[in-house]
Amino acid sequence: ADGNLVSGVKAAYYDNKELEGAPTLEQVESNIDFYWDRTPSTGGLNDEFSATWEGVIVPETDGVYRFQPSRWTEVTINGETVGEMDNVEMQAGESYAVRMVLKFDSGWPRDQLDKYAYLNWTDVSRDLEAEALAATEGADVILFFGGIDANLEGEEMGVELDGFLGGDRTHIKLPESQEKLLKKLHATGKPVVMVNFSGSAIALNWEDENLPAIVQAFYPGEQAGKAIAELLWGDFSPSGRLPVTFYKSVDDLPDFLDYSMANRTYKYFEGEPLYAFGHGLSYTDFTYGGLSVPETHDASEPLTVSATVTNSGDMAGKEVVQAYIQHQDRAHEGVPRIELVAFDVVELAPGESAEIQFDLSPDRIGYYDTDGNPVTPEGSTAILSIGAGQPGFVSDEDALTAEVAFTSAE
Repeated sequence: ADGNLVSGVKAAYYDNKELEGAPTLEQVESNIDFYWDRTPSTGGLNDEFSATWEGVIVPETDGVYRFQPSRWTEVTINGETVGEMDNVEMQAGESYAVRMVLKFDSGWPRDQLDKYAYLNWTDVSRDLEAEALAATEGADVILFFGGIDANLEGEEMGVELDGFLGGDRTHIKLPESQEKLLKKLHATGKPVVMVNFSGSAIALNWEDENLPAIVQAFYPGEQAGKAIAELLWGDFSPSGRLPVTFYKSVDDLPDFLDYSMANRTYKYFEGEPLYAFGHGLSYTDFTYGGLSVPETHDASEPLTVSATVTNSGDMAGKEVVQAYIQHQDRAHEGVPRIELVAFDVVELAPGESAEIQFDLSPDRIGYYDTDGNPVTPEGSTAILSIGAGQPGFVSDEDALTAEVAFTSAE
């Protein structure tokens, strides 16, 4: 305004994809970080639009800055195009004109995706490792928040880093810089609690062996900070269970060109995972007993199984009670080695017990033949289990098992 800089960026929105004509909306935005449910400025009346954002960056410190714009955008610094992951050297106090253009049309695949725009820029010349180590001085416990995010794993991304290539994963370990920092933090002798953010499994082998606690946060919502803090401070007991298998290495995964079911997901994996599907911990203890599974059962009828779970610890908490089936006579390789057939969540006070009953329909205790037709398992046997996780990956006391022989109606 009048030649003076104000906070924010000048935005202009157009109701076409080529920046043609006068903009339908002009305003100053606090930042370039948008997620539109409907097309901006047009109320969603057309699916093609374009936008420009213009501003000036004045760095506070000398450094090398990396710019990361969202897809389908073009960014220029002082008129020079800056690509994704490009580095730009900047001087403190100098002004750099920034312009970002977004053109969004209705052709596939863009019309299949959410409409969004962002521009991240980071001083990559900072010694973040030294800053992190300095921050631990005087601390009793170190909280390490790490992992990966959508800037590293995705589709058709211009990212070439250790472990990541164009959006694909070349290994499933933490980024090398994080592993290096974690080992230095551990070397301080102070307990390190790790909170891992990722949308997929990470091979946390060293971390599992050396850190006293790991919290898997996945990609949480906007109240994540509050929830994680309350969890770490013991305000409530954790009860989440892994919906995927955490493998020890990429070598445990099937080849991309292998379309068989061998070793694919927890249902067919024959190896030893780092953390099994269904794994999770609690601040309290739960005890199982009173398993009820019939010795024989007509496979064409619903099967009722039950067990009693007791909070035998000192803190109120939720338990995810899981029921699995293991067919002992696998008719073909497509029959799962093990399968979750039911689960329930129960909240119990210390000393409180509850009976958990599962009514399993015939399709839940059956499987499919090689043509995709449902099969009821008459004349075969299966192991049914109820407990805190997969049998074999929790103690026998935490996964009660019994064998049932399936019969057919006479």
